[in-house]
Amino acid sequence: MAHSDFFEQASLGRLWSLYASAPDEAERIRVANGALILTGKGTGPADSSPLTQQAGDRAYEIEVELELVGDAQGGLLLFFDDRLFLGMGIDGKRMTTYRGGKASYWSEPAPAARRMHMRITNQDQVVTFYYSLDGKTWIRHGVRSYVSGYNANTLDNLLSLRPALFAAGQGKVNFRAFGYRALA
Repeated sequence: MAHSDFFEQASLGRLWSLYASAPDEAERIRVANGALILTGKGTGPADSSPLTQQAGDRAYEIEVELELVGDAQGGLLLFFDDRLFLGMGIDGKRMTTYRGGKASYWSEPAPAARRMHMRITNQDQVVTFYYSLDGKTWIRHGVRSYVSGYNANTLDNLLSLRPALFAAGQGKVNFRAFGYRALA
């Protein structure tokens, strides 16, 4: 639970960090009423300076509820760097799946929604995505990914695959109840 965050106070620098951000970008983050409000930047995960944290476990599950405000895309990722990440994002019209650092050709038949719960499980280097409209009934995403090559030995920049939240576009994304659970 040490990695979980219910956004009762700002935890930038302690638990979260903005990837490749300018010095004034901390202003994009606000915490209010149990939500982390992240102002959008860029057009997708690669240029959005996502919020990342260190995982610390070889197998884990992450989960968050997100709500779009205005013209934004938001989502949950496992993020290595701006060239290599995977996860899911929604823009109110559809879900976009990211694999290998780009939008996937796979079109997940998720419902159009401005609020969604997302979950990612990384178990034995196999990553599985889930989503839910109510946080109770979960749907397993149709695509799974093997991520053993998503590491510093492959890409030579001493980073790791990390849980991440992103907001892109002109609007904002409200994130609530980020959960992190180590798996056996």
